[in-house]
Amino acid sequence: MFQTIESFLLRKPVIFQILRFAGIGALNTALDFLILNLVTTTLGIESGPLLAVLNVVGVVAAIVQSYIWNKYWAFDAARTAGGGREAIAFVGVALASLVVNVGAASLVVALRPETFDASAWAGIGAVVGSATALIFSF
Repeated sequence: MFQTIESFLLRKPVIFQILRFAGIGALNTALDFLILNLVTTTLGIESGPLLAVLNVVGVVAAIVQSYIWNKYWAFDAARTAGGGREAIAFVGVALASLVVNVGAASLVVALRPETFDASAWAGIGAVVGSATALIFSF
């Protein structure tokens, strides 16, 4: 058996890949939330169809960041053939994830109980949207 966690990880490089993927996901989520909160606070929009449109801005920024980090760091695919096909496949999954993310977030925001602060609830919607999209895209 493995003597240490390090020896296990060194023999299972996929573990490092999963950890990198998770770290990139955390960065993407942070970027998405940062942009969403900055835009909604600046414009004073906390619900409605315009919030869904604004949510797209953060999600798209996170998708671009995700592609770059995953391609060059998590999966080390910088030198792989078929880069155009990879990009098209990534964009396809990303667009589907975008729809899932924004749809789930919008649904949560639309179902906000009157007793909850609209601004805080928009953040809760963003968390639910991101979690739903993560499950979908994995």
